[in-house]
Amino acid sequence: NSLFGGPFVLDTSAATTCPVAGGVLSGTLAANSSCVIGIDFQPAVLGASVGGQITVIDNAPNSPQVATLAGTGVVPVTVSPSALAFGNVQTGTTSAAKTITVKNNQANTLNIASLAVTPGTPYSIGASSTCLSPTLASGASCTVVLTFSPTTLGAAPASHLMITDDATSSPQNVTLTGSGVAAV
Repeated sequence: NSLFGGPFVLDTSAATTCPVAGGVLSGTLAANSSCVIGIDFQPAVLGASVGGQITVIDNAPNSPQVATLAGTGVVPVTVSPSALAFGNVQTGTTSAAKTITVKNNQANTLNIASLAVTPGTPYSIGASSTCLSPTLASGASCTVVLTFSPTTLGAAPASHLMITDDATSSPQNVTLTGSGVAAV
């Protein structure tokens, strides 16, 4: 039998080779043999370092066996910066390009479904954006290049870049602001 503490749970997939019944370790292990206990870390708080333990209770003379567990919750995908201000740009022209960096902090590949700006706003995603590829490897980063092309005077309507993917934090949003000004 086993007891888990903290945000750790038994991984009942192929990672666990010990006998499992009803979602818990249960059964007999032959003498002089071993098995693997797969453990999933499911943090409730991102960024916090947390600890826990697994306790295996059996009929061995040194029962119970205790192993200390530790982990840190990470944000699956980070976007930096979280806002882009294009400032004042002459109407009928296009701003200098600005770049957003997207980082995959997960252990698995990130599948990017779409990149989009709020429809009907004067912001565009540039063809040189490296996030246009549908996948981003674990630990890798890509960029989204944006420009602002105002057609009217004054502040542009509120807008966002929305990155939709298969991370639990999806979609990631970046606020976009800018104003159209008259030519001097």
